[in-house]
Amino acid sequence: MRKTIVGLILLAASAIVIVLSLVTHGKTTTATQDVLIGVGDSYAAGYQPLDPSGAATLHGFVDRLAPLLDETQPPSVLNFGCSGATTKTVLGTRGCTTGAQANNAPVYRTTQLDAAIAAVSAHRGHISAIVVALGANDFARCANDPNLDACISTQAPVIEGRLRQIVMQLRQTAGPSTPIIGITYPNIGLVAWLNQPPRRADAVHAQELIATHINPAILSAYRGLALVANVTAASGGLDPLPVSTEGERPASVTKVCEITWMCRQGDLHLTPAGQDFVARLISLRIKDGRG
Repeated sequence: MRKTIVGLILLAASAIVIVLSLVTHGKTTTATQDVLIGVGDSYAAGYQPLDPSGAATLHGFVDRLAPLLDETQPPSVLNFGCSGATTKTVLGTRGCTTGAQANNAPVYRTTQLDAAIAAVSAHRGHISAIVVALGANDFARCANDPNLDACISTQAPVIEGRLRQIVMQLRQTAGPSTPIIGITYPNIGLVAWLNQPPRRADAVHAQELIATHINPAILSAYRGLALVANVTAASGGLDPLPVSTEGERPASVTKVCEITWMCRQGDLHLTPAGQDFVARLISLRIKDGRG
């Protein structure tokens, strides 16, 4: 059971990278328009479990970020998100094989990274930001491993290396002044606290894996190259948990129930409130970085 609960923290994100065909939400972009580029997994693609299409929406945090960057003239969005994307597929798989791109996403037949680089190159000097959401699906491959902890610790440096390669190539193409920002993920393993009886040990174990292996790998991959919106920390995912499971629900557990569908649908993706939360966090991080 512990492996199942902790495995949930690894199944988080899928979404947003890849593109050629410079079309955004049905509109043709020009080289003089400001654009917001998304790269990564289902989180970036804006996947919603309650979407009638069963796919992504136009209301994910990348889309919600655009007006926060410029209220008067929001950038056009080029969202190359692909549900299920990993650092490995972004580097080596042509097209979005799951078919689960962001709605109205640009069509691409190259790798995600090559498509994103083509868009960055075409719009260089007119890019509001490049948002990257990657890493969770890579670690999710360990969920069925009989030795979960060993798998995660072994894979962490491999994942870090691939993610850094992706970010480095985006940075080299975009130039030094273009904001590039990655994210960490909510700690959905905290929902173990809501089991009857509460599984505090599983929630703590999830925190340990994130704090020791998962987030350090993600954060290190961006270091010196890009900003990071630490969604885990901002949502209290690593805050100390009460010793006793008696009494009020920890604030961090309430928060993960608010920003993800875990407590209502058993789905790890962001709710509309969660999409807003992440968009605002990214916006503030970009503004702080510029300041």
